Amino acid sequence: MCTLDDRGEDLAGRPVVWLHGWGMSSAIWQAVPEFARFDSHALSLPGHGGEPWDVALGSDLTRWAEWLLARAPQNAVWVGWSLGGLLALEVARLAPERVAGLCLLASSPCFTLREDWPCAMSAATFAQFEAGLAKDHALTLRRFLALQTVGAEDAKQVRGVLNAAAVDAARVDVRALRAGLALLREVDLREVLAGLTVPVAVLLGGMDRIVPPCVATAYQALNAAARVVTLPHAGHAPFLYVGGEGMQDVLSWLVNPPAPLFQRGGEGS
Repeated sequence: MCTLDDRGEDLAGRPVVWLHGWGMSSAIWQAVPEFARFDSHALSLPGHGGEPWDVALGSDLTRWAEWLLARAPQNAVWVGWSLGGLLALEVARLAPERVAGLCLLASSPCFTLREDWPCAMSAATFAQFEAGLAKDHALTLRRFLALQTVGAEDAKQVRGVLNAAAVDAARVDVRALRAGLALLREVDLREVLAGLTVPVAVLLGGMDRIVPPCVATAYQALNAAARVVTLPHAGHAPFLYVGGEGMQDVLSWLVNPPAPLFQRGGEGS
């Protein structure tokens, strides 16, 4: 097995930056065994988990990414869940020299349904979330948490972990929620994903109602070198299922990628 990236650098021992999803906080990573096994740096997104909201960030993806880069170690592996994955992609676009690899969890380069992008949520669903935020953002967050485990195996156990992390997430600023939702609705980073030269590992849930599992095929079409793993019975938090085996798979692959990884058209699964 090779531990060198395309710049000849050893990925083993790199710091790992962990980015949570919309409406959550960095507390979620305490339930992931791999978090304690690395030199981990959990960042709460702007306005989330008690982190102050900066109105200057607005719904500008680049500004969010720059805000995260200012708080992150150099040359790290970036792990991003859902909205966190979208931000990790933008970080890799902005500062590829700061990114040793990407691990995208239940995330997508484009979250909104488009004519040429069927594996995504409809604009109507986003409109429902936006209306809910305006009326009762706490209730909207609870409904969002419930949606993450619908139909999934071990739903009760996973929901318990999500709810425990949501206690900290309750400190989220509603302005950050609105801005983050706008990012999910508007941003399209498919070209960024296609042009990446850093290793990319993806973990998806086969029962995910937010990022449909059919996006796995799209990932491989855009970046044939990516390692894509789908857990059939998992929901929108696949890293919390089956004892973390899926998470161990993608992270182990990321720090020990196969030799042909960096040749376009290389293997993935």
